[in-house]
Amino acid sequence: YFVIYRSGSMGAEMPGSSKTRYQTAGSVLMTLLRAIGHRVRYGAAAFPTTINPDDCSPGDEVFPATLGGPPTCDGKDDPVLTSFISRLGMLAPIGGTPTAATLRAIAPTLAALDGETTVVLVTDGAPNCDVDERCGADSCTLNIEGATVGASFNCCDTDIVGDGAGGYCVDDDDTVSAVSALTDDGIATYVVGMPGAEPYADLLGRLAEAGGTARDGPVPYYAVTDQADLEDALFAIGTSVAIRCSIELDAPPDDPDLVNVYFDGGLVPYDESNGWSW
Repeated sequence: YFVIYRSGSMGAEMPGSSKTRYQTAGSVLMTLLRAIGHRVRYGAAAFPTTINPDDCSPGDEVFPATLGGPPTCDGKDDPVLTSFISRLGMLAPIGGTPTAATLRAIAPTLAALDGETTVVLVTDGAPNCDVDERCGADSCTLNIEGATVGASFNCCDTDIVGDGAGGYCVDDDDTVSAVSALTDDGIATYVVGMPGAEPYADLLGRLAEAGGTARDGPVPYYAVTDQADLEDALFAIGTSVAIRCSIELDAPPDDPDLVNVYFDGGLVPYDESNGWSW
């Protein structure tokens, strides 16, 4: 289940592509789902909302989880994938980043899905939009991203800027809590940071940790710098979710010592680390 950020910043051009960040995400998803769509049910939500003109309204579902069609021999995409990409293509980048509110809004939908459910969060910025939040300049997205009047001016200070300025504070703890709630429901969350998300690397790493998908190494989330990186990230996530190498037998064989496993006609050795095992 893809949760895709579509704020105004996603309208910036994607390095390595002639398309915007948002358009590139849709294009890469199409390529991915052509390969694995028939193995999974896939759906998507976009945020902020596509219905309410309020830029900070929680996102909503744009495509319900649906089993993709089988690969075709004529090169044409199946109707499910065509509809999925069409729904995403109807949206334009706009608004803020109500990540926590969006994850909470779609949580009941995710929990109601049968089987194992995985969220892929694609974003190029920090969560914000909590107008009740208060923060210093070091946690104000406007300051962090360079929209400052002076070195000591806090663009999120409601006493100076006015009501609503707190909505530009980084909504970190609330978003981590929303991801943790999904994890508690057995729903893992992968985090893909698009170009522009670099100032918020620590927070995206916290989200990956909370989502139970932290990667080994110094960067726990999938950090993307260009289109090729995005392709690698989404294919790594998609294939790990959709393609499994476990086979459940109806009953154990009479003599396990007489069982062999073949792959493409070749005998695969019994080896727990590099072969097969019970």
